[in-house]
Amino acid sequence: MQTVIVMIVGILLLIFAIWLIKDMNKNENRLKESKINKIKKETRPAEAEPSSSDIGARLKKLRQMYKDGILSKVEFEKAKNKLLK
Repeated sequence: MQTVIVMIVGILLLIFAIWLIKDMNKNENRLKESKINKIKKETRPAEAEPSSSDIGARLKKLRQMYKDGILSKVEFEKAKNKLLK
């Protein structure tokens, strides 16, 4: 009887731990998306051709986001190529 109770408690703890990990990942993804959206708003192309210093500043922001782990290598390269077109 005691072993059954211990097993049930163990299973419940495992389920709770999995739920916590999933919830933490959701929160990290929301934070990452909000940071990406903020940078996207800041780096939207203007009506006129952007100046080279403006492009440089945008590239620095993208690079910093990549270094901070906000962007993956693929996301960084895609954003960089879009900016340089």
